[in-house]
Amino acid sequence: WPEVDKRYISNEINEIVIQVNGKKRNTISVEKNIEEKQIIKKINELKLIEKHLKNGKIVKTIYVKNRLINYIIRSIELDGKGSLYAEPLIKIAPLFEID
Repeated sequence: WPEVDKRYISNEINEIVIQVNGKKRNTISVEKNIEEKQIIKKINELKLIEKHLKNGKIVKTIYVKNRLINYIIRSIELDGKGSLYAEPLIKIAPLFEID
């Protein structure tokens, strides 16, 4: 049998999945074992999630090395008076009414 030359089968480029609130929005090809800061910089340069940030801001970023990056976004809207308010992450229904 022929011997395998491992330098030809090793993959030095990874496909990183870009998620926004847990939903796949895009992918990016980067070098293997790249740091989170470098991936974020590349995503910002390419403006890959810009349209998902229109009415919101990034609350948290979750990075799984060589696999995915997930942005948790909280929407921010204008109320009728022109001031900003943030939509709560979890809406809680009242347990009882107070008179």
